[in-house]
Amino acid sequence: MEAMEPPTVSASNGTFLGRDVKAVSAKPCGGVRTASGSSWQTTATSLNGVDHAVALTCSLFVDGTGEIEFPLNQQYDRLEVDIGLADSTLATPDQVVFDFIGDARFVLIEPTAVTLGEVVPISVDVSSVTRLTLRVTGQGAGGSNESPMIPAWASPRLLPG
Repeated sequence: MEAMEPPTVSASNGTFLGRDVKAVSAKPCGGVRTASGSSWQTTATSLNGVDHAVALTCSLFVDGTGEIEFPLNQQYDRLEVDIGLADSTLATPDQVVFDFIGDARFVLIEPTAVTLGEVVPISVDVSSVTRLTLRVTGQGAGGSNESPMIPAWASPRLLPG
């Protein structure tokens, strides 16, 4: 029997945060404890068995936070992205809350919390946004996991305005 290749989300079409639109500022993921790999990275990753060619990731402990900011200059209509914890995250009951903030003051959609194995597709209107901030916050579920989580903004594609 032939091994099946995992599905892949291509990054050949579109404008991607991190690859085509570079960050103007970033706060590494951290808090009381900071993990190796806490700085934001643009890399390939997998979410729930689906490979993504472009993703924004960091290593984050519970009660930590991190954010990364991009200049959109009101040039795009929408951001489409899959959010979740990278498959390389060790088993944990903890969750990460993902926030989308426009121009340092407007919450573009309600914060979304995910746990390992969950992938949430998001489409958000960014047509009036000059600067987009993506924030992650680790939240504990009462477990004693000593390993960091790896939140991922996977295939963060901007649609033209």
